[in-house]
Amino acid sequence: MENIVTLNELARSSESIKRFGMKTEGLVELIRKNDGSYIVDPGFGISVDYDKGDSPELKSHFEQLTSKLRSPTIVLARSSDPREVPGKFETHSFLYSPDRMKESYNDLIEAIEKVRGSGARAVVGQVAAMEIGDIGVDYDYDEDLDIVYMEAFGADDTGFVYNTQNRFGKGSVICAAKGLPSKIVRGDRDICMIKAGEDGFSAVNLNHNYHSSSLAKFIQRRIDVISPSNPKEIVDQELVDGVGFMGRLDMSLVPFYSGRGPSAHREIGELFSVLGELQTDEREIEIEGSCVGISRLSPHLFQLRHYDAPKKRISELSKVSSDRILSGPFDSYVADRITGDLNFVSQDEVEKSGEGQLIFCNNYKSLMYGLGCAETSKFVNRLKERGVNGIVIPIKGKQGALYTGVHEMGLMTQELWLLQKIIPAIAMDGDHMGELERSIGGGIVPGVTIESDSSIGQIYKTL
Repeated sequence: MENIVTLNELARSSESIKRFGMKTEGLVELIRKNDGSYIVDPGFGISVDYDKGDSPELKSHFEQLTSKLRSPTIVLARSSDPREVPGKFETHSFLYSPDRMKESYNDLIEAIEKVRGSGARAVVGQVAAMEIGDIGVDYDYDEDLDIVYMEAFGADDTGFVYNTQNRFGKGSVICAAKGLPSKIVRGDRDICMIKAGEDGFSAVNLNHNYHSSSLAKFIQRRIDVISPSNPKEIVDQELVDGVGFMGRLDMSLVPFYSGRGPSAHREIGELFSVLGELQTDEREIEIEGSCVGISRLSPHLFQLRHYDAPKKRISELSKVSSDRILSGPFDSYVADRITGDLNFVSQDEVEKSGEGQLIFCNNYKSLMYGLGCAETSKFVNRLKERGVNGIVIPIKGKQGALYTGVHEMGLMTQELWLLQKIIPAIAMDGDHMGELERSIGGGIVPGVTIESDSSIGQIYKTL
């Protein structure tokens, strides 16, 4: 197989495509599973073995990729490392213009070099799922306060991130924002989250602390777009009066659709159905995509990730008398119950841990890298050698920075799955863990149990 291959050719191939990286693998899986209910924009994969800049091979693939583009279009060079970690590597954009083919090709070479400069060994070249439109950015005070509009790519789009898991219990979720989905991925709370439950849909603006199935007000104040005058940067643009989604739930679902009543519910239900069918095994999935333009026909999907979920070892919390409760309820993750002598131990104090202890590590290294970091891996394996009963690590609570729908949820899931293979592990709200440590004031607390139903946790004295 060549070192640069189109996504469609990779999807038809029976050979291993691991050297094209994880993002390419996800795109290929989307192409293979597509029954026509969504769109995967054209692109090509560049393998880890490609060691050139300009080449006839690269130029040929770029010409093929852009041959059907009749107007200026954003093209992306996306990281696709075989060990892709969300947020670790970079994606770079540029503007392809039919009348500036040479300059556009040079922009591609520059974008690929920047992606590889961020550490990614493989790259995806792909037409971006976005259209140009107008957004209101100011008032013309000389013309009766007429709104001043700006042309931008992504202005009429609705980006989304779908997750089969969420921190509100059972059911999948879609986080949505007018504009590009980069707003969601970076953890901006100025977005809408829609949850599919047994009783239908509920929605919440993540700047609020409540769900709504009736009256609600959703105002998005800022939007992520790309300006044609600066196509290599995403702009976080303030909107005149914001984008308002107000009224009953059928209106709050309108980052996606302009219809009201049953039709809006039916259409959002169809989107949940399309995305849910891409989960074909026990692993959790996360999908990034966009409903492009005003017509918003089929969604464009451009990222699929799989995450192994920790085993659920208990189904509900124990009924414990209030005099035994040391802490709780609090936000938590991983359905398990661990008993031992409670001890707060930082990653550089492993020698303070001991057999039979329940280790609370408040400075556990970032879930972004976690056990992929040699220092963290050594710490966890030393704990196992010292015979501890389990570990509790901090996560952001439900009301912390965006807790679901973004990469952090998947990273947390994968990290805890890996941890659980070494020693029993539970994650709890980091702020609550800090309060617990301060209230205890140091030292070891004998005979303690922590348990979680994968949403709510409690800590109590063991009988």
